[in-house]
Amino acid sequence: MKQAIDLAGMFIDKGPLGIYRNHENKKTIIKDLNRGTLFTKPLVILINNESASASEFITAALRDHNRAIVVGSKTYGKGTIQQVVPLRRDAGYIKITIEKMYGFKGDTHQGIGIQPDIEFPSLFVGLESGESANENFIKNDTIVKDIYFKIPTAKNYENLRAKSLARIKKSKASKTIEKINSDLLNYLNKERKLAISVKGIKEDSDKFDAIFEKSDDLEMKHETFEVVNLEDFKEILAYNKDKAKLNSYAIESIQTDHEIEETYRIISDYIKQLSN
Repeated sequence: MKQAIDLAGMFIDKGPLGIYRNHENKKTIIKDLNRGTLFTKPLVILINNESASASEFITAALRDHNRAIVVGSKTYGKGTIQQVVPLRRDAGYIKITIEKMYGFKGDTHQGIGIQPDIEFPSLFVGLESGESANENFIKNDTIVKDIYFKIPTAKNYENLRAKSLARIKKSKASKTIEKINSDLLNYLNKERKLAISVKGIKEDSDKFDAIFEKSDDLEMKHETFEVVNLEDFKEILAYNKDKAKLNSYAIESIQTDHEIEETYRIISDYIKQLSN
């Protein structure tokens, strides 16, 4: 969380980032103590169901400050803080929940996740896993805390949302995602016999894998932008073959990622909108 607070503070000048509440209902305002910003230009944050805890804290703080547009799909929904405590006589460790996180407006993403301003299609609609899937998860609630800070009025991204939706509807990736999601729901929700033999398990596995055969269509090299390394990082790669190989995979992954491409288009539209 220390890194999350420092990172969020890089993009806002000053003010609260969130609130912690402990089991005694004591509330602590989390502030950006370092005046100034390192980056003041427009921001877009890309999230999905794997975004949890500290990343959700940063997302909520920057959105509450009207500092970033949030795009993607709903986050995991972990708004609690744990402490690991050693047990006596080397018996192991126990993880204890000690606090709950809230945005400085008093709401929390605990158990429900953060809904993006602009939503992208997801392979796992209707199948999302998250904090609420855990037994006895801590419920979502809201709090009231006096904060002497002018809360920014939420911005309207309807124009950006409409443009993004129009592009998504036309994209081949979107149609592929909807098809895979539909097949996945049908496969998992239909009644079927439980396989207990090696042959049966293999057949089940093959049927499941066949659903994702079309996922190759999601990796389409786009021409919207080119992904390159910074000049100083190129020098590092020149002397480290293993790192260079991993980097080439990362470059290709970004260059063929339809969600990153759409995120780029949204930030481009936003910059044009601000300049008009």
